[in-house]
Amino acid sequence: MNYSTLPNIFRERSSIIADLFFVLSTALSLLLSLTILRGILLIRNFDLTDPVPAKDLVRAFTIGVRFDLIMVAYSSIPLTLAFLLPKGLNYRRLFLVWMSIVACIRFFLGVLEVDFTMNSIPD
Repeated sequence: MNYSTLPNIFRERSSIIADLFFVLSTALSLLLSLTILRGILLIRNFDLTDPVPAKDLVRAFTIGVRFDLIMVAYSSIPLTLAFLLPKGLNYRRLFLVWMSIVACIRFFLGVLEVDFTMNSIPD
């Protein structure tokens, strides 16, 4: 679609929708990957869950997902503040680098947590 032929208000609206889609898609992909890491941690330590009822495991998992959502919201603050800039999210590469750094740190900590819990369990 050629944006130069559209009136100015339509170009601004489509830009805002594209920026909003970018922010939501990056936040949801980070949340999904953190939830997968949490599931891997649960599967890896499944033998420790024998005495725990399934209801408590589901509750703990949802609390963990809620914590992950809070962390995703904090890491998305620069993206949401970019909406206040005159050009919005035109510098997507910069924001993509920011979210990539945040995701790499979170993945590293997630994998470290899985390995740490396996090594700290007494035999």
